[in-house]
Amino acid sequence: MSYARPFLRLAVIGRLYDAEDFTFTVSLIQGPNGPAEPPSTVPPFIESALATFINGTPGLISSHAAIHSIKLNEIGTDGRYTSGTTVEDDLTVPITGGSSATPAPQVALVVSLRTAVSRGYAHSGRFYLPLPGTPVNGADGRISIASASDAANGAAYFLSQLNEGFNDAWVAGVTSSVGVGKEHVITGVAVGRVLDTIRSRRSSLDEDYQVEPLP
Repeated sequence: MSYARPFLRLAVIGRLYDAEDFTFTVSLIQGPNGPAEPPSTVPPFIESALATFINGTPGLISSHAAIHSIKLNEIGTDGRYTSGTTVEDDLTVPITGGSSATPAPQVALVVSLRTAVSRGYAHSGRFYLPLPGTPVNGADGRISIASASDAANGAAYFLSQLNEGFNDAWVAGVTSSVGVGKEHVITGVAVGRVLDTIRSRRSSLDEDYQVEPLP
């Protein structure tokens, strides 16, 4: 099992309610203007694009989710870092969501990644945004069409900003290490109206049980 070619893994790392850690990742594969050397530092445009996405998309994420670090490292065909030095940017000012909502820490919004192929390895991918900042409708338990559309537009613009920042030497893509490896360029995103859960994002919270005997 191996990846088709070396690629960059962008990892966004933060905290929920100052108690739980979260991470989501995006792969960047060699684009039409590549090949290119992996960056030795996290380019400033990544933090800018991320801030626009997280804070500028209406109701995307709660302010109780704070991004503290961005990593950008080349992954070799063997799935390991190609360098012994981690490329990481510890943010002086955390990036927080713009919503005042207080959802449960395990609730997530899924951003699905589409490519030009409809089946097979690396034909699609996803990442999970923490603490969705928009409430669900009381009638059907889903977020509104407008909220899902805003999230999809924000995610699409974020990925396009990554491509533009790298001048298409690296582009957002989906990778697979099954067999000889596959990779495909992301051509679009989709956001559904049903929220998801990631149980590991509530594993560090103290249950603090309140016990009552039967009367």
